[in-house]
Amino acid sequence: MKKRVFKIFINALESQENWLNSMGSEGWRLVQVKQSFYTFETCKPGEFIYKIQFVADQSMQQLNQYKDYLGDLGIRHFSQGLNIGKFAIGNKRWRPYGKGATSFASLPGNINSELLIMEKRNDGIPFRIFSERGEEIKYYSKMRNAFSIAAVLLTLTFFISNPSPYSLIAEIYRSGVVDWRIIFKIIIIVLLMPFCRTIFTFTRKIRHIKQEGNLYE
Repeated sequence: MKKRVFKIFINALESQENWLNSMGSEGWRLVQVKQSFYTFETCKPGEFIYKIQFVADQSMQQLNQYKDYLGDLGIRHFSQGLNIGKFAIGNKRWRPYGKGATSFASLPGNINSELLIMEKRNDGIPFRIFSERGEEIKYYSKMRNAFSIAAVLLTLTFFISNPSPYSLIAEIYRSGVVDWRIIFKIIIIVLLMPFCRTIFTFTRKIRHIKQEGNLYE
């Protein structure tokens, strides 16, 4: 038996990962993902567990090598797009958080492959992506940078777009009419809030990992 689900996540990593594991615990195994459309088939409850990794800073060659490595470990994977913290012109994208050639992406390439959804059979062994704390700190720092860039862009859009928030509020106060531009500003604020929350979450995780490292040293 199969079923298809449409699902949108504000936090495409942690929230999506928790949801996929929740589906797995209910006996649904992921078989296909196309952006916000997920196809599942029935399985034993808890038979599979999922992890999601941000891989937008990897070159296509690095990503393919990593996928081959996961395949050797018996881990299935699905690619998914995540358009945050990047600038695009046509089919070219610049990712400021990348390094060297990985800062740029084009079709065909690792566009729409920014996330890697990984599936592992639940054999009782913890599903860990990183073996060292240093690698984990670098990963979450990279994620925080990507979301920070997106947050900065939204903030700049809020303050630079005409009219300014202050003059717009004054105009509404005088006329008593809600301008569509204030709705646009409100939408930006609504979009900005989850980005700020995610940045805080990654900062807290980095701090927690560092504190754990100090405890074991």
